[in-house]
Amino acid sequence: MNGGKIMKGLFSFDGPLYKFCVLVYETFMLNLLWFIGSLPIVTIGVSTSALYYVYGKKVRENSYNIYSDFIKGYKENFKQALPIGAVITIILSFSIYNIFKLNKMGSAYLWLQGFQLFIIFQILLISVFIFPLIARINMKLIDILKNSLILAYKHIVISATSVALLIALILFTIYKPSFGLFFVSFYALVSTYFIEKVLKRYIKIQT
Repeated sequence: MNGGKIMKGLFSFDGPLYKFCVLVYETFMLNLLWFIGSLPIVTIGVSTSALYYVYGKKVRENSYNIYSDFIKGYKENFKQALPIGAVITIILSFSIYNIFKLNKMGSAYLWLQGFQLFIIFQILLISVFIFPLIARINMKLIDILKNSLILAYKHIVISATSVALLIALILFTIYKPSFGLFFVSFYALVSTYFIEKVLKRYIKIQT
């Protein structure tokens, strides 16, 4: 009898197996939606903000639909996320290109490589809060950048941990390319748990 109850609970809609399958499905589908939304390259920021829009609702335990909410977040945040995301993408791409180019020029340019790495780290650090803020609050671009910078350094442990997680997942994806099917959305989900703990200190009304 006990064994039957355990098996029934395991496979029920409230059971851990069902919840795990739903999590895997949502992570895969949101990763796919993010990839499709990012195809023009300059819209990577828009897709990322839409991803945080969905996961923000999930973490706050609000009702959500991965498809309709992703599209809603994509449309509503387009004007703000597009320019910021495009600039971030260009800066990161240019810095990474410079690192590889400088690496071929010898040890005399190690300090320039270090400077490029510093720029990349700063951009990633601030970006931890940029897109969740876009997904959560309607603010001017300058205010988004200013508040993201303040939050990134005021909560440096969380922002640095999020950057470290991103780097670790990138390295893991290089080792296991199949994880690329889940990579972006998995990172967004985990980082949202950290970020929401910070944002709820400053946002009174949970939406």
